[in-house]
Amino acid sequence: MSSIRARLFIILIAATIGIWLFATAWIYLDTKRQLQHVLDTRLMEAARMVG
Repeated sequence: MSSIRARLFIILIAATIGIWLFATAWIYLDTKRQLQHVLDTRLMEAARMVG
């Protein structure tokens, strides 16, 4: 049977990894959304200049 200290350490490491994964996914998706918005805006401006 493992000690309470070892269990708490494992839980802490698992929680930290989970939070990092969540934050990384959130940042990636938000950056992707913002980039898509910027590119769409530039495309509309280019279409306006041509048309």
